[in-house]
Amino acid sequence: MSIFEYDEEAVMALIRSDEREDGRNEGLLQARQESVLELLEDFGEIPESLRIKICEETNLDTLKRWHKLAAKTDSIEQFVAAM
Repeated sequence: MSIFEYDEEAVMALIRSDEREDGRNEGLLQARQESVLELLEDFGEIPESLRIKICEETNLDTLKRWHKLAAKTDSIEQFVAAM
């Protein structure tokens, strides 16, 4: 095979692999966001600005920290103050 030829099947497999990885990461983000919100809902209605902030967060480490915080907090206000 010359440098001008490529294995289309291998290229497509690589693309599909990348797409699966992206989809998996998106699923993990959404699951973590929903988990934080579910814990906070036990304290009452979540302010829209807080809901948006949580749903727009794309760092899994931050969401993991917020999840732990939401599990330990006594109120939405305490959660926000500790974020």
